[in-house]
Amino acid sequence: MSPKDMELCRSAVHSLASEKLKDHNYLFLEPFDIQDTPGYDLVVERVMDLGTLLHNLEDNEYSDPNGFFEDAELIFKNAIVYHGVQGNDWVVELAEYMLERCEEEQSVARGKTLGDGKRAQTWSPGRVANSDSVSDKVGGNKQKGGGCRRGSGQES
Repeated sequence: MSPKDMELCRSAVHSLASEKLKDHNYLFLEPFDIQDTPGYDLVVERVMDLGTLLHNLEDNEYSDPNGFFEDAELIFKNAIVYHGVQGNDWVVELAEYMLERCEEEQSVARGKTLGDGKRAQTWSPGRVANSDSVSDKVGGNKQKGGGCRRGSGQES
């Protein structure tokens, strides 16, 4: 990923984890204990959170912004799917709000990247938006079972 793309992605994760969104992002900042969510691993293929997202970004786990924004959206889509089945509407509402913020961040990043014609061809954000598949507030990669490093193929 180019340095410019890295900075755009870093800015997006910092924004999603910001104090400004604290009333909506607090469930998604760090890995959670999967033992506290029975059946989560049966509904969700790969667990993700904002802390793990930033860790993966800083470890150069993403070759382009597509992979980064796929994982960013995955955080909130996972919550919508699992908690929708569980009937936890308040969590679904938080996740839907954060998914909208994530899509806004993606749009901002895409707009800044599209200024460079070379990148416009390789970064196809439309694919991410249709995919099914931080600051000090995000506490590193303290995985208790909820986070998953991209490419590891297994949950911690």
